[in-house]
Amino acid sequence: MKRVSIMAVLLLLMTVGAFAQTQSWARSYNKDGQLNFYASVGYVDAITIAPGAEYIFGQFQLGGIPFDFGIMGRLYIAIASAGGETAVGWGIAPLATLHMGLTAVPIEFFIGAGVIIAGVEGESYLDFAGLLGAIYHLNSTFGILLEVGYAGGFVWGAGIEVQL
Repeated sequence: MKRVSIMAVLLLLMTVGAFAQTQSWARSYNKDGQLNFYASVGYVDAITIAPGAEYIFGQFQLGGIPFDFGIMGRLYIAIASAGGETAVGWGIAPLATLHMGLTAVPIEFFIGAGVIIAGVEGESYLDFAGLLGAIYHLNSTFGILLEVGYAGGFVWGAGIEVQL
């Protein structure tokens, strides 16, 4: 029984190892040194406009799955109106990013984590910033973006990505 268990574990490890070498379902949509530009608009308690840029440093593989990594800078502008008064908030967020794409459909997923320096009505603060998103690539340089995250408060947006 012990030998059968050991053989089953070895067979499982060999199968997983072979599978990990040929991940044809995953692909990269970025190149080393690539520059990506983003712009999104969303609404929670305020209209939020979030342009940004990202530099892709490189790529690595984990279990045969290609991942791209980079650094992104996002600017957040929030415009809220209540009771006839308008407040404008702002935020600047540097984020470390990680990307993974699919082969069957031209979709790429990304995650970013960092901090945000933000302010509203003369008050400023430092907080955590995180972002999750998906990009549907229409061609090699243009995609439709949907993102959600936290940048001193809940944010989401729909927009575009342009790759250079």
